[in-house]
Amino acid sequence: ALWLALGAAQRMAGATALVTDAQVQVQRTAKAAAQTLLGTTGAAEELQKGSLALAARLRGLQDWSDDGLPAHQPGAARGLQPLLEQGNQVQQSAQTLLASQDAAAQQAYAALNSQASALQVGLQALQGRVAEARRTSAGLWALGVAGLCLLGLGLAGSLRLFVLEQSRRSREAEAQRARAEHQEREAKRVNDSNQAAILRLMNELQAVSEGDLTQQATVTEDMTGAIADSVNYTVEELRSLVSQ
Repeated sequence: ALWLALGAAQRMAGATALVTDAQVQVQRTAKAAAQTLLGTTGAAEELQKGSLALAARLRGLQDWSDDGLPAHQPGAARGLQPLLEQGNQVQQSAQTLLASQDAAAQQAYAALNSQASALQVGLQALQGRVAEARRTSAGLWALGVAGLCLLGLGLAGSLRLFVLEQSRRSREAEAQRARAEHQEREAKRVNDSNQAAILRLMNELQAVSEGDLTQQATVTEDMTGAIADSVNYTVEELRSLVSQ
């Protein structure tokens, strides 16, 4: 929609320039016709150039219309045909004026002057329609820009949500990794503590196994604490038995 609106705006600008230039050429042709009737030097050549330039501008408007007059302005396309016919009449009257003298030249000038006036009115009306179409195209352009801005905002919002979600997942993964490392360290600490307690108990029982009933096993909070307590009770009972 944005590119279509931009293309329509460019075509509208071209049409406006053509209509304005056609109005200038109508005035130029009418003025040259009056000077030709008076016999002014160079007026005939100016009349010939003006009428040809006018015809070219009107053909340019027709080409522009066929190339893409907005669909919501069908009246502008239909309004070109009478202008083209009037332009042809102006050109024919100019040729008649150039080829005639006296009364015939006067009649050709009067016809050209009337046709030029009617053509000016038609061109002014067309200029108004083109201006309206330009305003509509400007509205479409603004709408396209607004749509593009909304699309950009939507994409930015989606991107922000994606980044936030990825950041949240990254934090959760980091927290899980930290918990796993903590549990691994804790398990290693407990395992090392249990191994140390077992080795200490085995060393203490070595003396008992060699007949030293005075040896006492160290009672701790470790997993070997209850075993050490039972061993101490057994050794005490043996010591009492041996004493008896």
